[in-house]
Amino acid sequence: IGSWMEPNTGQSWKKTSWESAKDLRLGRRFTFQQDKDAKHKARATMEWFKTKHIHVLEWPSQSPDLNTIENLWQDLKNAVHKHCPSNLTELELFCKEDWAKIGQKAGRDIP
Repeated sequence: IGSWMEPNTGQSWKKTSWESAKDLRLGRRFTFQQDKDAKHKARATMEWFKTKHIHVLEWPSQSPDLNTIENLWQDLKNAVHKHCPSNLTELELFCKEDWAKIGQKAGRDIP
């Protein structure tokens, strides 16, 4: 359960994760997991979780990213970079072509 939220308001988080926790009748019996993005460890963000009494999973900075889409984005970035696109049209074309190839390698179509 989770998504990014604005540190000063928590609005995005409240609209997704909090409602999911309520729908599942979890109460406070869940742990929030974030990726390793620096803004997720910002003092304001961590204070927000603390004031809301929300348990946040400790996530080592050098741990592998277990979010599959993050790994696919990196694969796409690496593949497109090899083409050296010189304009937006080429960038879009290479992204679409390489995204389809990544989906084929993974054994499925990726929308």
